[in-house]
Amino acid sequence: MLFILKTTVFIYIALFRCIQLSLVSSSHVECEDEDCLNLIPKGYKKHSAPPGINGQPLNVTFAINIIDIDEINTETMDFRIHGYVYSTWIDNRLLINDTEIINFKCSRYMWVPDMVFETAKSTKQFGNKFFYIDKDKSIIASERYAFKTGCLMHFENYPFDTQLCMFSIALMSSNDNEVHPQWDKENANEPISFSKKIEPLQFHLGKPRTYTTKAEYDGANFTYLYMSMSLKRRLTGSVVNIYAPSTLIVAVSWVTFWIRAEAAPARVALIVTSLLTLCTQSSIKQAVYDAREEKNTKKINTWIEDLIPEKGENSGKQQENRACSHCSLASNAADIDVLCRKLFPLLFLIFSVVYWVYYLSIYEQK
Repeated sequence: MLFILKTTVFIYIALFRCIQLSLVSSSHVECEDEDCLNLIPKGYKKHSAPPGINGQPLNVTFAINIIDIDEINTETMDFRIHGYVYSTWIDNRLLINDTEIINFKCSRYMWVPDMVFETAKSTKQFGNKFFYIDKDKSIIASERYAFKTGCLMHFENYPFDTQLCMFSIALMSSNDNEVHPQWDKENANEPISFSKKIEPLQFHLGKPRTYTTKAEYDGANFTYLYMSMSLKRRLTGSVVNIYAPSTLIVAVSWVTFWIRAEAAPARVALIVTSLLTLCTQSSIKQAVYDAREEKNTKKINTWIEDLIPEKGENSGKQQENRACSHCSLASNAADIDVLCRKLFPLLFLIFSVVYWVYYLSIYEQK
């Protein structure tokens, strides 16, 4: 009986404490909301944009602080942008009493720009919000996002390609007669900023550029804010994986001119091995990019395919050497080998210089 009495008393005390904490928390929330509600005049329309100066559309400026750009995927043609989106505007309808308010809950009761990111495949909101109301009724709002953004990529210049990717901001329900969105370029500020230096693994990130375009829907004009970023491919990976090995294969095949013409099996084995290695390199790269760019001729294929004829010419010269070995002019085979020892590297050097000068000029122009 005593145990039951103690248990009942304990339960009542716990319930009383929970109710007390709930009332304190509710009072605190109501106090925070009251700061916001005191700003709202009677008849305030949350879903209507505030009027601009002298009856003009309301100016809303946007800026982006980029934290990171990663997950650049050439197969799905997209990449991820992680950062903060800032928006600034003036709401002259608010009742300000010479106090500044920092309370993100106020955005529940006021008009805020209904942003839409059309180039984003998916958008993630982290819940980190900032909402500041100044004495002059200007409002600064920011929120943290992660965007999976699509980017139409072209690989006809691979590995000297530069991809141009776009990111857009527009307003869903406010046309240009109500709101005039623009990039924040006041006080010589850049609308796109970086919180740190970003260096993607496979690309050089160019300086972002901003511009605006207009589109008409249902008889109304809408302004789109665009940010363009260039992704210039790094050549280090291609040099290490393709150009250096293929150059080494050419150098190894050069050794065939020091093998006696009578040792035909040794020459043939070396040439066939070199050809198979080059063809394997070409087929691997072709399989990676053909699914997306079947009609484009990639510059790396130009390099590999132009090396294969050199192997064919090398093999042809060997056939000529073997034919001459059965005639009275057997000494010509040795003379041809001596000539090819100089001609073969010279042709490869000329081809390499022309190839790199031409395609690097295209690479630097972009």
